[in-house]
Order: sequence, then C-alpha cells, then structure tokens
Amino acid sequence: MTTPITEDDLYRTSTQHRLWTFTPTTLAARRTQTHTAALARLPLRPNHSNPQPFTQTDSLALLRRYTSQLHTTATHLSLPGPLTATACQYLARFYLTYSPLTYPPRQIYKTCLWLACKVHGTHLGLNDFLRRIGSEGEKDVVLAAEFLVLGGLGWVVEVKGPGQGLKGWLVEAVGLAEEGELEGLGMPGEGARTVWKGEGAAGGRVRAAYAAAKGVLERPALLTDVWFLFSPAQMVFAGLMVADGVLAGFCLERKLGPLDVEVSERVLEAVRACAEMLAGFDEGEVLGREGREEVEARLEMWRDPGTRDLVGRFGAGKAAGGQGEEAEERRKEMKKEAREKSRREGDELFGPGLARKG
Repeated sequence: MTTPITEDDLYRTSTQHRLWTFTPTTLAARRTQTHTAALARLPLRPNHSNPQPFTQTDSLALLRRYTSQLHTTATHLSLPGPLTATACQYLARFYLTYSPLTYPPRQIYKTCLWLACKVHGTHLGLNDFLRRIGSEGEKDVVLAAEFLVLGGLGWVVEVKGPGQGLKGWLVEAVGLAEEGELEGLGMPGEGARTVWKGEGAAGGRVRAAYAAAKGVLERPALLTDVWFLFSPAQMVFAGLMVADGVLAGFCLERKLGPLDVEVSERVLEAVRACAEMLAGFDEGEVLGREGREEVEARLEMWRDPGTRDLVGRFGAGKAAGGQGEEAEERRKEMKKEAREKSRREGDELFGPGLARKG
C-alpha cells in the first residue's frame, strides 16, 4: 500500500527547509561565522582613538530595527501580509550570508521590499515605489543591490509562511464550532491575546482567535528567529497558543490524535517553544532613532571600505557591459530579434509561402 504524501513531507523537501531551517545552536554558529568572516576582511583598526567595536549584538539589533522599518514601509504602502513577510525574510536571510559590516541594512532593506513586490506580482513600478516612500533619489541604490540580494538568498525567492495554514485552520475550526465540537471549552486564560471574553457563540471565539494569531504572526514573528527555527505549521499553532491557548490546545490535540505519543510530544514541545518566543517579544527592544544612529555611527567606523560605494560597484558593471542604458538597448534588440525569428518560424511551420505568379 502506498503511503500518502503529506504537506509536512512536501515542506521537508523544500529549499526553505534545506537551506534556511536551523537549530538555535546552528543558527548562532552561522551568524558568528558570518560576522567573523566580515571582520577578517577588514583592514587594521580604524583611524580613531579607542573605537568601540561593532559587535554581533550590534548586527542583530540593527537588523531588527530595519526589519521593523521594512514592515512599517510595507504597511504604509498597504502591501499584503504575505508579501511583507517575504521581504522581511529576504532581509533576515541576506544577513546570514553577509554582515552589516559589508553591506549596511539601510542600503539593502528597500531592495528586499522591491524584490518581494516583483516576486508576488505586485504591479508597482520602481519610480512609483520610490516616490510613495519618499526615496525618489535612491533608484540606483535599489537597483545596485538587487543582484547582490538574490545571490545572498542563494537564488531562492520562494518563502513559505504560516498565512495559508492559519486560514485553513479558520475554515476547519468554524466547521467544528458549527457542529458544536467547541462547546464546553474553558476560557482562554490569563495573558491570552484574544478579545473574546466568553460572550456569543463558539464561532465568534474562533474568529477572535484567528484575528489575534494573525496579528502575532504578521509582526512579532517577523522580528524574532521563529522563521529559522520552526515550520510554518508550528508557527500557526504557536500563534494560536498565544491568542487562545485553550482553543489551540484542543485543535492541536485533534490533529495529533492519530500520531505516535513520542512524535506528538515532540510536536507539542516545538509549538510551545515557538509560542514562548512569540509571547516574549518586546516591542521596546527594537532600537529607536537615537539607538539606531549610535549603532550606525559605530558601524561607519568599522565597515568594509571596499564595499562602501555600492552604486560605484554597480557602475563598474555598466562599464563591463552588464548594466546601463547601452546594455539595456542591446537586450531590447535581442528580444525583438527573438520575436521576429519566432514569428518567421511560425509562418513557415508548413514550409515557405507560395510565390505569386504574374
């Protein structure tokens, strides 16, 4: 008998799972390796008296600050949640490959958002995109970093998130409520993020839990490491645990019922650990303006001088014929030639046309 393939099986074959899933130990080691490699490429100490070093803690704080800025920018543009999540993950993944010492986040985060817009099929031109966020003069910077970001992502642009899974839970849980399966459940408990306080039908409780979990997954989850440590399904139930632990626990037990006890315990342990990270997120830990300026001043003293002029490096690519107006014109000519060739081949599919006589 053939064993059916589950969604979990499919996820474990994905590039996201293979390339961007870690344990806390391996994630910390990857960040240390990236930071150490960036330091090794730097020249001798900067020409300042007793400069304070730019640490790995500074890198993480700056990354969180610009992830928050990216999220705020996407909200300002009224972009959908999955697109915002994709952009934030591009930024987080990029800084597992490169250090802010090499490429500061202020040069990268807008490119991550612009790239996510294209991947999600948002019909927003670059000029309009920059105009709406008040960055009309940064077109060259955004374009200069695009190829770099793609390389830092390992050319993996698909991001699998918890959004669809949470919507699926909503449909299923509403069905349980309509069938009376949720009657008799206890109250959400102290600290639950749901606004439901016991009034109304069970369907209202489900929708309130969904709204609260959606809020948790759309911001706190993006500013913590849960995307690197847990699967989308685990994040779904972790968000629900934060929203309404009693309801989430009931639904999760139904899901885990057919599984082996040991497997169920491992899943529950992972979901609880993820929920603890989400619930423990503190918005006050995100750097404010003064804190960001202080860290960036330190970064400027230490950063790699060879990568300071990102647009200049992009210009070097133009000189080599890889970018710029001339290269763009050549690409247009090549596309035109390809279209004409395709048309001719189509016209002559059954042989050349018959010549007219007289």
